[in-house]
Formats: sequence, structure tokens, C-alpha cells
Amino acid sequence: NQLDILTKENLILREKLEKGATLTRQENAQKAIQLMLVAREKEVLKNQLKVTTTELSSDVGLAFKEARRLHEVNSALKAKLDESQQEITSLRQKLAAAHTAHEQVVASMKELDKQRVEAQLQILDKNDLIASLRKNIATHFRKAWDAE
Repeated sequence: NQLDILTKENLILREKLEKGATLTRQENAQKAIQLMLVAREKEVLKNQLKVTTTELSSDVGLAFKEARRLHEVNSALKAKLDESQQEITSLRQKLAAAHTAHEQVVASMKELDKQRVEAQLQILDKNDLIASLRKNIATHFRKAWDAE
């Protein structure tokens, strides 16, 4: 704002010089003061620019460090994800194998149950045969005793 005012005053003095007029002492002093103020304002702006540049540089450095850290975290997470996916694949294979084994056990149990039922039927048949033989033997002995 002050720089704009000084720039306007400077333009007025410049036009006066271009028209061939000489500057009075007061105008020369005013111009010198204006130049010093402009130089001071320029120096202040330079310093502000340096500070801002330093801050930005620091911020950029921090941003790069954070980006590097995030990249490392991301890489670690990707590795963990790959490991987890391999574990899932392995567990799926084990589950499939266990399912197949279960089906085989169920089939074996059905076969054993069938064999057990057949064995029980054979035992019943043999028990019936033994009972029939006992009856026949008892009948034979009774007839033999009755005959005596």
C-alpha cells in the first residue's frame, strides 16, 4: 500500500524531470526518502521471501520424509497382505483336503455300518440255525428217551 503511494509520487517526479524542470531541494529530499523507503520495503520483502522459502523448504523436506515413511508402511502392508493371501490359499487347500477326507470317512462309516448290519443278520441267521439244531437235537433225544 505504502509502496503504491511512493510509486505514484515517484512517477510524478519523473514526469517533472522529463519535462525539463529541475527539482527543488525539498523534492530531492522527498525523492531520496522515497528511494530509501522503497529500498527498505524491498529488503523487508526479500527477508520475508527468504523466511517463506525456508519454511517451504522445511515443509517440503517434512513432506518427503512423510511420503517416504508412508511408502515404507505401504510396502510393509503389501508384504503382510501377500503373506495373508498365501495363508488363505494354504488354508483353503487344507480345508478342501479335510473336506475330501471327511467325505471318505463318511463313505467308510456307511460301508462299515452296512457290513455291521450284514454281520448282525448273519449272526441272527446262525442263531436261528443253532436254535433249530438245538430243537432238532432235543427232539431227537426225546424220541430216543421215549423209545427206551
